[in-house]
Amino acid sequence: MNFGVIKLIIWDLDETFWKGTLSEGEILIPKQNIDIIKRLNECYLFEK
Repeated sequence: MNFGVIKLIIWDLDETFWKGTLSEGEILIPKQNIDIIKRLNECYLFEK
């Protein structure tokens, strides 16, 4: 995936990015989604 062309990320979290609903209790984040966040962070897409 070429992260160099991403200009906007819109997150749909509950029951999409993670399993569960944050306001209702525990959630489970799939490892592949955690890996995506780590990769984006490595590419400096998140402001530090």
